[in-house]
Amino acid sequence: MRDLNIAARDKLRDHGKLGDDVDVKTERGERQFASGDRLMFLRNERGMGVKNGTLGGNRRNGLP
Repeated sequence: MRDLNIAARDKLRDHGKLGDDVDVKTERGERQFASGDRLMFLRNERGMGVKNGTLGGNRRNGLP
């Protein structure tokens, strides 16, 4: 699955649909996110108003 995601991100980046990557430390290790990425939440996060399986998008990287 990871290889498929990498290939999809490469295609999106080639077409100018992804911004620059930002490294983010997550529970599952270091990940890279860019504006234009689609995200899927893997557990409920009531504080953010999302449930397991909720899809979202990253409009811009405002991460520290």
